[in-house]
Amino acid sequence: YVGRDYPHEYPVGNLQPVMMTLHESIHFSLSPTDDIASEEWRSLGHPVHYGKTHLGPEHRFLSTVFGHQMHCLQILYLGLQHQYGRHNNMLEVDRHHLQHCLNYLRQTFLCDATDSLEEGDFLSKNYSMHTRGETLICRDWISVFRKLDENQSQWEEWSNERLGHLGEPGGEW
Repeated sequence: YVGRDYPHEYPVGNLQPVMMTLHESIHFSLSPTDDIASEEWRSLGHPVHYGKTHLGPEHRFLSTVFGHQMHCLQILYLGLQHQYGRHNNMLEVDRHHLQHCLNYLRQTFLCDATDSLEEGDFLSKNYSMHTRGETLICRDWISVFRKLDENQSQWEEWSNERLGHLGEPGGEW
């Protein structure tokens, strides 16, 4: 693949629909003293390659939108942690990166707007009492993770044979 010549979507095949019920959770807390939550937020980087992939005979570097979205969620979390006074060594978040992520998420959410309906007015709910939300029909993201993991293994093998190391062209967002 060269220039704009690459697939519009990641070639994972037909994804089966899966159901996901939304829940309020003790996980992914914003508490600045919760080290377990920090690890949970860090886990959004799975697959470890953040949805980055290599396609075509020359293994062109490309990224998935959802991988970029997960990266941006981590950046928002880090920005909030900084606001709460927790400074961590995961990543230094600058204002421009934070602004990029807010805009990127806004635009990609609009692009992939779901038409699932929710009961009642979400603005009037007490989320500490009503912890269970609607059930959504989603695309099977676990299959995407598996395919990305396979692709990463193939890339590492190709890279080791061809380059003699694990190079990552264009490896940053």
